[in-house]
Amino acid sequence: MDLLISCILWLLFTLVWVMALSFISSGRRKGLPPGPRPYPMIENLLKLGGKPHKSLAKLAKIHGPIMSLRLGQVPESILSQPYQHHEFSLVWLPVSPLWRSLRKICNMHIFTNQKLDANQDL
Repeated sequence: MDLLISCILWLLFTLVWVMALSFISSGRRKGLPPGPRPYPMIENLLKLGGKPHKSLAKLAKIHGPIMSLRLGQVPESILSQPYQHHEFSLVWLPVSPLWRSLRKICNMHIFTNQKLDANQDL
């Protein structure tokens, strides 16, 4: 009888823990494109499967050509159609106020001396 009660309590604790983690991780999706709901701890790694290119194609049919996945602790934005990178790339934008503001952001945050020195070994 004690074993049954301890098993039930363990399952209940595990269920509450998983629900709490999923509630905490659901708040981090603000500002990201739509995508599949991540599992706690492993996020979306299991949804890629053995053939990631086919899994990503299936997910693109559900969530659209632009989607977000969490691979471990890193959120990733996925463009599933090859021509779309021109619409979102700084290199292909025409010179405009948008281009100037994006270039300023890149110069302030991405191309600083500290960031370039930190990534020199890559």
